[in-house]
This record gives sequence, structure tokens and C-alpha cells, in this order.
Amino acid sequence: MELTFRQQTGCFPKNQRVGAKPNILMKKTILTASGAFLACAVTAVAGPINGKGIPADAFIVGHIDCDAAVKTPLGREIKRLITATPDSNFKAEDFKKKGIAQVNDITLGSVLSGGKDVLTFVVRGQFQPELIYAAAAKDQLKIVNVGKHRFAVVNLSQKMNMKNTPVSDTNSDHVYFCPIDTKTIIGVSDLKCANQLIAAHSGAAKSYMPPAALLTYGKNTGTPWVLAYGTNAKPQASSGGIEIPLPKTLFVALGEHAGQLKSRVALDYNSSAEAQQFYDTVHMVLSILTSTMASQVNDPDGKPDPAKVKSADDLKKIIAAVKHSAKDKRYTLSFDWPATELIRLIKEAENKKQKLLQ
Repeated sequence: MELTFRQQTGCFPKNQRVGAKPNILMKKTILTASGAFLACAVTAVAGPINGKGIPADAFIVGHIDCDAAVKTPLGREIKRLITATPDSNFKAEDFKKKGIAQVNDITLGSVLSGGKDVLTFVVRGQFQPELIYAAAAKDQLKIVNVGKHRFAVVNLSQKMNMKNTPVSDTNSDHVYFCPIDTKTIIGVSDLKCANQLIAAHSGAAKSYMPPAALLTYGKNTGTPWVLAYGTNAKPQASSGGIEIPLPKTLFVALGEHAGQLKSRVALDYNSSAEAQQFYDTVHMVLSILTSTMASQVNDPDGKPDPAKVKSADDLKKIIAAVKHSAKDKRYTLSFDWPATELIRLIKEAENKKQKLLQ
């Protein structure tokens, strides 16, 4: 059973059909942005969430506070792992050569336009537009004009070696980005919506204002690295045989505080029965993961493999740390885990990879 991004999160624009094509742009942009912010040197203090430049009618918004992340031990360890890899695509020196000196925070928003959802994003930091355009020319990226602003076009399908598709102003496999000034890069998945971003950035149109409830919710993780909010959901069932109720609103917060990685999720449903049903589904998935891992610790000769046993024990501990419940119409999930333990797991995985390459 395959669910789309909005089916998984419960964030649907009105009349979104079940089984729609997964939003490759949202997934790819979030991965790229996450790697980019960890690879760049950050010094300024970013706010918990900044909606400036994102259209006011966005129904899904996610915010990554890069500064908050790399000021924590776990964030620094993730940055080290990404940038230390010899063939890493996220080396700070490479970004600087391309005009990206530092990234402070990233905000993504999804808006509805012409019956489809469009990804928008704003990256804040320190940039050199002339170097960014020079790098785009070197990479043979097409440049398109929107008024006085120039947008470079990235073909995500080609980047992911999926297929060779031509540049189109409405092709969902393309993203358009513009270093609109030395502190801001704006981007969009449909060029027809570029003027909305430009207007929101300049103040000619209203930008997205995060709900106060989201900012309050984020405090549960100290200073959050990631905040996300989704609304305008239309509860629907999946088409794969298992009915998964979809929430009306979604709150997500992730951060590190007092040496603990803290994750919080809250989903509001139309009824307490739907919240309970989702709780039962998550509980079942966690139970299956635990039992499956426990049943795969033996070698072909039937004897326990110490490495597999250790991995199974680690997974059991992590799953045991997941606390979730359903009360009234709200489903909540929390996960607190010592950052030192996650750093240990990262280093162990890195050592295993190095041994395999030797």
C-alpha cells in the first residue's frame, strides 16, 4: 500500500483525490535543504519560524531552523557525518564557491493553484547572486525571467537519474529558484506562482503567519529544529485495504533540549473514534517492527548473531521510547531519546560502512 505525502500526514487540499502522484518535489527539496543547512557554516540566530515570502494561503508549512540544529551536539555530529564523507555533495567549501556562504533557516509551504498543489520555499542566509548564476550557467541550467527577477531551473528527475524530461513552466519534476537578494533565495515548483512569492517577499502581498498554537507546541522540544503545520484536511480512507483515518490538522515539532532529542506530533481528527483508530494502527506497526526484528537475529545455522541481536535490542529500546495516545479527537506521539545514544548509533553505522569499503 503506497500513500502520498498528504495521505501520510493527513494534509489535503480540498478535493484532493486518494492515490494521487506523490509529491517528488516536496520530498527531494526537503532532503536537499536538510543536507545543505547542515553543510553550511551558520552563525546568526534564526527565529523559531519565519513565514515571510511564503504565500498567506499555504495549507502546509514546514520550517527548518538551521542555526538551532547545529548549535547542539547531535546537530554538529550529523553535520560532521555529512560533510566528512569524501564524496559528499554537501561540502561547505563547494557551496561557498557557488555563492552560498551560509544558510540560517528554510521555510517550505504548499499552496493550491489551478487545482493542484505547488511547493514554495524560502532559504535565508548569506548569498552571492552573481556566483549562484555563474554556477547555474556552468551546470547548464536554463534561466527564465519573471519580471526583473531571474529563476534558474533544476530538473529533479535528471538529478535523481529517473528520466530525461524537458523544461516546462508547469512540469512537476522541476523547481525554479531565484537569489532575490543577498540574504534570500526563493523557489517554486510552478513558475505561474512565482509572482506570489515575489509579492509576499516584498511585502506587496501578505505572507504566511504561523498559528500561535504551533509556536506554543514547539516549546515542548525546547528550541525546535523543525516545525510543521498542516490544515484543510479532508478525511479519507486509503485504497490499499487498510483504512487509515486522516486528520484535519497536523502539528510537528523536533528539537534537542537538555541532551535529549525530542519529537512531538499531534493530529486532530473529526471524531474520537478516528483518533483511536489511528492509535491502533500505529500500535500495530510498532508491534510488527519489534517482532520482525526479534525473529531475524539468528544466522542460517540457527545460532544468534551478536551483531543482529545488538541491533534488535537497540530497535526495541527506541520503539519502547515512543509514547503515543488518543484522547478525545486528538492523537499525540512523543519520542525522547538521549542525544549521546543517537551519536553512538551514527558512529557505529559509520564504522560499519568504512569496514565494508575496506
